[in-house]
Amino acid sequence: MQIDVASVDHALMTTRAVRRRLDLERPVDQEILLECIDIAEQAPSGGNQGSRRWIIVQDQEIKDRIAEIYMESAGQWMIASYEKLEGTGHPQEKVMASAAHLAQHLSEVPAIVIPTIIGVHDGSGRPGLFDSVIQSTWSFCVALRARGREEDDRDERAEEDLAQQSLGQNLLEAVLRDEARDLRVPDVRLRVFL
Repeated sequence: MQIDVASVDHALMTTRAVRRRLDLERPVDQEILLECIDIAEQAPSGGNQGSRRWIIVQDQEIKDRIAEIYMESAGQWMIASYEKLEGTGHPQEKVMASAAHLAQHLSEVPAIVIPTIIGVHDGSGRPGLFDSVIQSTWSFCVALRARGREEDDRDERAEEDLAQQSLGQNLLEAVLRDEARDLRVPDVRLRVFL
């Protein structure tokens, strides 16, 4: 098979986290999400362990709860950080503007896709199991872009930071812990793909 190197290079060099210009009105086809998850699962994993799991959240009640947890855990800090940087021309000003925007509008996105890892971190600081979610998340983003979920001419782009990438696991744990027991919904509405 012939690979179009220029197209691959372009996708890898120009795909960024897009928060401020998300099309909140455009629905996301579940089949596209599943197809992109299948592609993302081809990414390398620590120790060749297939321990990633993906959660697709489209139910508004659950998205509202996730957005609330996100706002409490990181969103308020992002908004405050942006407010401090606004108008300063600081190199992180656009990144924080984008992050603050996401925190303020997370519940409005058509779907929240959360990559997770099954396992317990050993605290060693060595790469391994938990690092595997980063590669698969990147592959998921590139696959979505290839299917038209991100416009090529975005003039505002921000890089995702590691904390944002790992936030999915923290959100999932908070939603499923006892403190989120007020969010009782049938399992059908929160789909976990094994």
